Amino acid sequence: PKLMNSFVVELMQCENNTESRVAPQRAYNPYDFDSRADAPAENARTPSRFASEKALQGYCAMHHLLLAFAAAYPQLPAEANAKLKRFLSSERERTKSACPNL
Repeated sequence: PKLMNSFVVELMQCENNTESRVAPQRAYNPYDFDSRADAPAENARTPSRFASEKALQGYCAMHHLLLAFAAAYPQLPAEANAKLKRFLSSERERTKSACPNL
C-alpha cells in the first residue's frame, strides 16, 4: 500500500506539472461523456474528479505491475497469501505495529 500511494502521489505531481505547461488535445471518444460536444457543463472535469481519475489509473497501473511480478516470481503470491492469512487469523496481526501500512 505504501508503494502504491507513493506512486499515485508522484503521478499526480507529474501530471499537474505537465498540465500547467501544455493543455493536451483530447480526441473525440464516443464512450467518454465529457469529450462529447453535447456534454452538459456541470459534467466538466473538476480538479477533484481529475485527481480521482488519475489516482484510479495509477492504482490500476500498479496492480498490473504487481501481476507482472507475480508471473515472474511465483513465490510472491504464496508469500502474499501467507501474510493475508496471518492478518485474518489474529487480531494482534491487525495492529499498526504488525501491519504499519494499513
